[in-house]
This record gives sequence, C-alpha cells and structure tokens, in this order.
Amino acid sequence: MKTFFIFNRILSTQSGTKTVGTLTAVALIFALCGCESTSFNGNKVDYKASADVKSTPLDVPPDLSQLPNNARYSIPGGVSAKNIGGVDPNAPLKVSPTSIGDVSIARDGSQRWLVIKRPSDRVWPLVHAFWLENGFTYTTDQKELGFLETDWAENRANFPKDLVHRYLGKVMESISSTGLRDRYRTRIEATGPDSCEIYISQQGISEEYADAARISTVWRARPNDPELENEFLRRMMVKLGTSVEFATKSVEGISIAGAAKLTQVNSKPVVELAQGFDNAWRRLGVALDRGGFTVEDRDRKAGLYFVRYVEKPKDTSDIPWYKSVFSPSKPAPIGPQKYRLKLVSEGDITKISVLNNAGDLDGGPIANKIATILVNELK
Repeated sequence: MKTFFIFNRILSTQSGTKTVGTLTAVALIFALCGCESTSFNGNKVDYKASADVKSTPLDVPPDLSQLPNNARYSIPGGVSAKNIGGVDPNAPLKVSPTSIGDVSIARDGSQRWLVIKRPSDRVWPLVHAFWLENGFTYTTDQKELGFLETDWAENRANFPKDLVHRYLGKVMESISSTGLRDRYRTRIEATGPDSCEIYISQQGISEEYADAARISTVWRARPNDPELENEFLRRMMVKLGTSVEFATKSVEGISIAGAAKLTQVNSKPVVELAQGFDNAWRRLGVALDRGGFTVEDRDRKAGLYFVRYVEKPKDTSDIPWYKSVFSPSKPAPIGPQKYRLKLVSEGDITKISVLNNAGDLDGGPIANKIATILVNELK
C-alpha cells in the first residue's frame, strides 16, 4: 500500500523524461534495499513535518468531518498562542518549586486524565500553546467551553527509516505517505475555583482502497489508540511542570472500570454504568470525544451534555457494481442532529438517557445507535 502511494505521488508531481529518471532511480533503490525492510524511530509521535505543509483538506468520513464553528467562541487574531493570555510558546516555562506537585494523573480503566490544582484560565494558555508546539493547527478553538480540536495530521514517527528513506531524505517524505492521519481533542473542565481537569482523546483515519480494482482510495475511520493519548498526557504533564521521569511513571498501570450495559426502559435506550455520578460524568465526556460527537455545551449540575451527532453512512465498498447500478438512488445524507444526554445516579449506578433537542426521551433508531456507541466506548 505504501509503495502505491509513493509511486502515485511521483507520477502526479513529475513529467516527461524527469518522470522516467525519477522512477528508474527509485526502482533501483527499492530493488537493492527491499521494499519491506523497514525500521521505525523510537519516538512515538512526530507531527511537525505534516503540519508544515499546506495540503488539500482530507475527504474524511462524514461522521468525522469538521462541523461549523460557533463564532461566539472565536478568539480574535487567529490561533497563534502568542496572543492568548500574552503567553509566548517559545518562552521557557517558569514553575515555582511549590507548584511542581500540583499536577497528577487519574485513571479509570483505559481512560486517563490530568488533575491540576490551578484555575482553568491559568492552564488554558499553556494547553493552547502545547499543541502548536507539537506541530498541530486548530480547527476548533473554544476558550469559553475549554475545548480544542486539532486538524488532521500525519504522525511522521510511523514513517519508515530504512536505507531507501535515508538516501532520499526529505524528497521521499514529501511524495510518500503512511496513509494514516490523527487529530486530537482536548477538554479542560473546571472542578473548582483553583482546580481543573484535562482530557485528551485521539481519533484516527486510514487511507484505503475504495474497491477491489484498487484505482482510487478513500479515508476511513480507524479504532481509537489509547497509547497515543497516554503519550500526549505524559507530554502535557511535562509542559505543566513535572519531570519526564515522574510523568512517564504516572501514565503506567491499568485499573478496572465500572462495566457499562445497554438496557431498555419503556422502549427507550438507557446506558447503565456501574459507577457514581462523578466518574460517570468524566467517562462519558471522554467517550463522546472518542466517539466523534461534538459537545456544544454541558451542565454538570443538571447532568446534561448537549451534543451533535452525524450518522455514519453505510459502507457500500463491498457491494458488486452490477447491484449498485440497478439499486434505487441513495437518500440524501442526514446533517448533524442535536441531542441531550441525561445522567441520573442511583447510588453506585448511573443511568444515561438519550433526549431529543426538545428535552424529551428519544427511542428512535438514531437514539439507539447513540446509546450503542456510548456502551462500546465505555467498555
């Protein structure tokens, strides 16, 4: 697959005798070195290279596409961290000795988040600068909600470091691709006047052949990668003032989370989570981020998340061409729909119900899909 992408980009960027010469040189190198002999850099993430190149927006699956931003959350002057709170991302981070121990990590099953004993408005500029320093740009920048979402970027740490790529260097990297893209969501939630929590979630897509003919490719969603989330949590801890050793040790270890199951109450889907309200609230927020939902607002006191959901279209890549020719025309795609998720705790059990935009319990097909997605993400 990677070889296809490499030659495809060579053909699209070269012409005439230059194409022949380039293809000949590349073919000879591949013949001598072997296409499958690769080794990888020990660094887990390196998104800087992909962020430096202005590329055409990806044709991502509809359920992962960027929804329109709310202008009232826009920050004047763009996304440069230099104009957010007067913080220069290139300046050294000043941390007093008494503040080194104010950052810790909490865990619940596969989910981890940071607990910081600082006001959220002091943490925001550092978090905002963090992703820019790691090679990303922002598509969503909502300070009032404490929410950031990066654009899709390629992890160049996954790029092979064999003799072929060392020989061709940056030329090869500019015309080849790993076929993988990631984006990250960061949510900062104030838990008190002098404390907050930071949640990081990753979403990924992969470039795959559209059909058996292998002529064109499409981007498809791939499973969430908790290891990438943990790596950026570790880096975030260092950004906030902890040592590398402490941050690395903190992200290790696994604990068991409360089980989630799907039930029906009066023909309406209800997700039951074997945890109290506080843990359920945290885990649901991470599950929504991982599941690709857009959280428009949240009201912890009322136990409500206000979300937008885009129904994922049915994959028709495996349908034979002759059936698609005689099949009825496809219905128009359904746009984003607004829902509310209501949390109600009964002791050590928290029930999550799906409400429509009017606040009424919803038992329709989409509500059931949403509940199923949440159960899968909360396992």
